[in-house]
Amino acid sequence: MKYHRPFFHAENWKRPYHAMGQTLFYRAASHALYFPIEQWTRNYFDSNLVGGIVAGGMMSTILNPMSVIRFQCWLYHTSFQKEVANLWYGRGFKNFSKGLVATLIRDIVFGASYASTRHWDAFGYIDHHDNGYNYQQEFIWNGICALGATTLSSPFNYIRNIQFATPPNEKPLSMMVLSKQIIDGYKETKGGKKKFDFLQIRFKFGWGTLRVGLGMALGSQTYEYFIRTCPSF
Repeated sequence: MKYHRPFFHAENWKRPYHAMGQTLFYRAASHALYFPIEQWTRNYFDSNLVGGIVAGGMMSTILNPMSVIRFQCWLYHTSFQKEVANLWYGRGFKNFSKGLVATLIRDIVFGASYASTRHWDAFGYIDHHDNGYNYQQEFIWNGICALGATTLSSPFNYIRNIQFATPPNEKPLSMMVLSKQIIDGYKETKGGKKKFDFLQIRFKFGWGTLRVGLGMALGSQTYEYFIRTCPSF
């Protein structure tokens, strides 16, 4: 993303499994946090929207330091311990909170959209209640809702990743500056296809969106299975 390369560019696949351990831990932790928090807050406030906002905000705040380290490992092909040390000796605690505002906005936008749509019954077509619950149908619907939420939040995902990619001894560019760069770059790009490519490379429409959609669909139905079949879970 930092280098604005297409998804299948050869440089992206030189070390495809690097930092896989951190990635698996992050994905597991994010799903383990999001769905229980969303369920509890939406029930407490009787609002799908509030449930998604709170879950997204809490998840991003807790996991942001891990995201920073993981991104640095990808970028410099180093170990977890090495990047923790580099970040700490660079700008100290500030490095572990860089990109936090963009991440908060991204996950709040995502959570608000995803929670508001995935619990909607689509004019009675989808039955979310126990008696009529259909895992296959819910998987597809959750995937579609996650695709939409990911698309809405993708500009903030790009901004936070650019901030994550800032060297440990440098201060990241602000959201305002990066947003202006995106807008100016889009305006300067000529032609409909080139404008779309400009946005697609930065916001990762396509493969990146599909990955999130499938991940959230699988995570949601795994969580639903456990809470419906294991009352003590």
